[in-house]
Amino acid sequence: MATFISKFDFGDIVYLVTDPDQLKYIVCEIEFKPGSVVYVVSSGKETYTAYEFELSRERDMVEKLS
Repeated sequence: MATFISKFDFGDIVYLVTDPDQLKYIVCEIEFKPGSVVYVVSSGKETYTAYEFELSRERDMVEKLS
């Protein structure tokens, strides 16, 4: 039996590291691919597919103020 591990879980609040507005997103889907984990996150009507390295648990205030 395979074990799959992800950094984020369903319902976690995350931020896109490149989002200048640093909006809150919620993890809605997790897809395991060979060598990577892909997340579908949403905020209101906006939905994005992102790799683990594109997400953070904390807001990047430097990005928000830029």
